[in-house]
Amino acid sequence: MIIGNDIVDLKTISAKWQCPRVLEKLFTLEEQSLILSSKDPHQSFWRLWSMKEAAYKAHLQQFQVRFFNPRRLKCQIFNETNGIVSIDDKHYYTNSSTTEDYVHTYAKIDKSFSKSIEVYQSDETNHWQQSFCIRKMLISSLSRTLGITKCRLSVQKNINGIPTIYNREVPLNISFSLSHCGRFLAFTY
Repeated sequence: MIIGNDIVDLKTISAKWQCPRVLEKLFTLEEQSLILSSKDPHQSFWRLWSMKEAAYKAHLQQFQVRFFNPRRLKCQIFNETNGIVSIDDKHYYTNSSTTEDYVHTYAKIDKSFSKSIEVYQSDETNHWQQSFCIRKMLISSLSRTLGITKCRLSVQKNINGIPTIYNREVPLNISFSLSHCGRFLAFTY
């Protein structure tokens, strides 16, 4: 199972997206139309962005090749929670949760639900501290799930810069994704 996730803090994120050049660089014409015609363009923008980010993270795990071309990722929304992101001939099914405070999306290559999805609110706003905290939370959750003591587990980047979970020095074949933005931290596996 390949998985990606993204979270956006709707209260702390910039509204600079309203600049037409930003919309043109990030979204297809259909996506721009969807954003601009919605009841809440701010929320719609960030939902589509979180769908793209989550799918990109899943795609990156699967193919191990980074790229930056947001318009290459094409979103379709089916309803308030479900959608799909296509990257060339690959498809990632998305599930988005939206509150007044955040949008959280996870993306998978199949339609099944994620085993574990955790969203936390934090007072910590330092990027590096948030990264440390969410890794620690993931390790605690995986420790319980796998029955492996926390001290044996670590998150390290592989040769391609992709976060990977290790049991001592042995990489585990577990797809997971970490995300943080503003006041919120999230992981899924």
